[in-house]
Amino acid sequence: MKYHYSLFNEPKNAYDMRLAKVISIKSPKQFQDSINLLKQGGLTVQEFKALKVAQERAKMMGRRKDISNKERWEFDVIANMKLN
Repeated sequence: MKYHYSLFNEPKNAYDMRLAKVISIKSPKQFQDSINLLKQGGLTVQEFKALKVAQERAKMMGRRKDISNKERWEFDVIANMKLN
């Protein structure tokens, strides 16, 4: 049986759980704070990929029909933020 990857799966290991707790897409400011917190020690490849997945998740959330224009704008800002 082939594993099907999804953006909305649960984290697999303890390191991914830590990243899931650090990275927040609730608002653009919280996402920027997450980026700054991870950049303090230098971004690893795994942290960079986790940030990219968070941006992709924000992009998908921005396409939902049942959110307000403000929420759509916030998700769009998060999806287009520079990571480095």
